[in-house]
Amino acid sequence: MQNDVTIGQFLELGSMPPRTWIAKSLGEAGLIFLLCVSVLAPSVTLNSNWPQVRTETLLLIIYGVLYGGLLLVGLSKPLRFHAFYVIGILFSISVSFSLAFGTLVLHHPLSYRDYFELPKCWLPVLFFTFAYEAELTERGLNRVLNFFALAITLVCLFGWAQFLNLGLAARLTPYYTDMGHNYVGLLRYGRVFSTVGNPNGLGQLMSWCLCVYLLAFLFGVGSRLRNLGVSTLCVITVALTSSRYGLLACGAALLVAMGLSLSARRRGMKLIGLLAVLAILIPVFGNAQRSSYWASHRFEQLKNPLRVDSLRGRLDVLWIEAGDYVLSSPWVGHGPAKTIFGEIYTDSEYLDILKYYGIVGFLCYLAYYFWPLWDMLKAVRRMPFLSHELEERLGANLLVLRAGFAIFLLALFMNIGEFTFYNAVLLGFLWMWAGLAVRAAHFVTEAEAQVRISDLLTEPHFGSLPSFGKRLQLPRADFPPLSGEAN
Repeated sequence: MQNDVTIGQFLELGSMPPRTWIAKSLGEAGLIFLLCVSVLAPSVTLNSNWPQVRTETLLLIIYGVLYGGLLLVGLSKPLRFHAFYVIGILFSISVSFSLAFGTLVLHHPLSYRDYFELPKCWLPVLFFTFAYEAELTERGLNRVLNFFALAITLVCLFGWAQFLNLGLAARLTPYYTDMGHNYVGLLRYGRVFSTVGNPNGLGQLMSWCLCVYLLAFLFGVGSRLRNLGVSTLCVITVALTSSRYGLLACGAALLVAMGLSLSARRRGMKLIGLLAVLAILIPVFGNAQRSSYWASHRFEQLKNPLRVDSLRGRLDVLWIEAGDYVLSSPWVGHGPAKTIFGEIYTDSEYLDILKYYGIVGFLCYLAYYFWPLWDMLKAVRRMPFLSHELEERLGANLLVLRAGFAIFLLALFMNIGEFTFYNAVLLGFLWMWAGLAVRAAHFVTEAEAQVRISDLLTEPHFGSLPSFGKRLQLPRADFPPLSGEAN
């Protein structure tokens, strides 16, 4: 059987293997809805004796059941193998062994809450797979950017309403907080946390979203007004969180955006655009932080960063205590041991993982970040060699790839003094974006390969620009599988 498809159709479909209309539509709509819910919806209490469950996690289970039904009736493709499954298995084994070692050898008390650490190993894998298998087209990715911009706008406006102590915010806030120290910080110091429940977590989310829409502005994807507007909202909200780590993350986001701009075509224009945006965002941030005495005071302390109280608390107490636990059982750790560690805040995800699961578990944990980052990096390094036509046609894919690369670099930085893997509120967004970015990396690589095949079939030599109307007349078996797809 012959396959007859143009390069343009291939780029439009977003995938060479056929997909049914219902599977494509449900995948796109489901992903957009899940991504927006992940930053808007509060957690759900299923049982008073169990930890709260995120709304997007429950929806993910429902989507999994729907997918199974579509698969049984032949309306969807089987899931493809990727390295994340292996990483999930290895980390699950490491967690199980550390749990047994801590209980049987170190005699730590065993709590039913310790067992919840096992399904946590698979949540990043499931969110990643859902986004990766959705195989969004260029139009689909642009819809994601549009709807998610609306969701982030609502998150920012809710935070501003908390700062202004509006009645609607007062009624909604209890759904997003445990009424603990974060709520006290809101009442006393005006540190907003919006739907995230923690001002530092909100600063993390804002820095990631700043990455997405600032890069969209610089590379001309979507409305420039939308991109500049969302970037401005994010900067104002970071100021109202009074999060010093959030401010540092936003600064790092700007540096990554500059680096990606320097490696692109027309780098001069992009740098001019970045400077123009900074000329707007820096005064906006300054005016926003001056509106809160507490924010001004906290940011003022960054002039002497080594004397900041939160850093001294980590270096002088929290990290030393965590280091002692790590040294006492360096290879397999102590296990989750919720009865011991449940009320101890290390304020470093790296140290927590080392404390819980030792060096072996820590290496498995790092694989969650470095495998997607490596796939993104390979595609990012190929970007300067893409033809101009292909770059124009794959603008949204390239943006998602660049933004994913920036987000994961920031996540590695954040884990030094904050959390991303164990931050339940941000987990859905982070790993769904990872799935989108890795899928974009694989699709861009595959599209470039298909264009080169077309050139070989129709041109006597390389070097001509690809014609998106060319027809490929190859047996389906001759097409190489999509990157990341099993042979």
